[in-house]
Amino acid sequence: MKPTDPTELAIETYRHELEAEADLARDDVAELEDHLRSMITDLRATGASAEHAIAQARARLGEPRVIAREHLRVRSPFGAKLSRVRAWSAASLLILHVVLGTLAYMGQSMYVGIFVLEMALALGLALAVGFRMTWARAVIVGVIGYALVHDAIAALAYGGLAMTPVAWMLIALRLAIFAFVMPWRRGELGLSGIALALLAVVYMGANWVLAFEMYAPSFTPEIGFAHVALLSTLGAGIGLVMRARWAVVPAAIAAFSLAMATSLLLDITFRFEDAATVRAMLIGTVVAGALAASACAVLGWRTARTTFGSLRGFVS
Repeated sequence: MKPTDPTELAIETYRHELEAEADLARDDVAELEDHLRSMITDLRATGASAEHAIAQARARLGEPRVIAREHLRVRSPFGAKLSRVRAWSAASLLILHVVLGTLAYMGQSMYVGIFVLEMALALGLALAVGFRMTWARAVIVGVIGYALVHDAIAALAYGGLAMTPVAWMLIALRLAIFAFVMPWRRGELGLSGIALALLAVVYMGANWVLAFEMYAPSFTPEIGFAHVALLSTLGAGIGLVMRARWAVVPAAIAAFSLAMATSLLLDITFRFEDAATVRAMLIGTVVAGALAASACAVLGWRTARTTFGSLRGFVS
């Protein structure tokens, strides 16, 4: 039911305009509402008419479009902007990581096509975070965070002494990158940013299945589901950056595909050294990817602004 009081009606209108222009936190919106109400009340107390008081209060507080522009200058729906020093440091280290990883592992990659795709995506992310794009920071938090968790599990499973000097150098670079992009304060990543960070787990769930394609005697159903999940993850990422409702569809497809791949992998037996450890890590990663994709679908729906989204997200 719409309020009949002119002041409350003006505040409700202002709130709707503000929410349409900017993705502000609920507490921030409430604070602006209280400030607007207080100014209108003070102006009315001086004898100003309701219409004049509302117009003056809006002018003093600022039009919603102006507030939204200022809000986006320092913080986007994906989270807070990195400082120039942190952004450029992270970008430089990420490029170094790509170069070192390419030189060290290009010839050993089990799936060259995916390896090349990952290197290209990493370079694109490095450029984007260098330009302080908040969505790129969120993706890197997820990618590097997942990689560090994987490094820790692998070190425990196989023993740190078994790792090569190059592997240790890459881990050191990942730790440094993570230190620069990590949201050290609460609220630095928005819900849209958290959804993008979770996509890294979805991507790696599909990637791990594809990495074992070389062991399969022929094209198998789980590999087909992994291909679908990988393409769906990339589509969901684009949709999440655009803040479009359609991003829910590829995220849900990725969740279903990884769930199906998991059920098929449970029936497969690996016969090579450390097969039990590798199998546990594989299935664990794929299950985590399916759960992360489900969470992305929920967060994507909650944070979407329109059905088709906007390209403005790519420059925020």
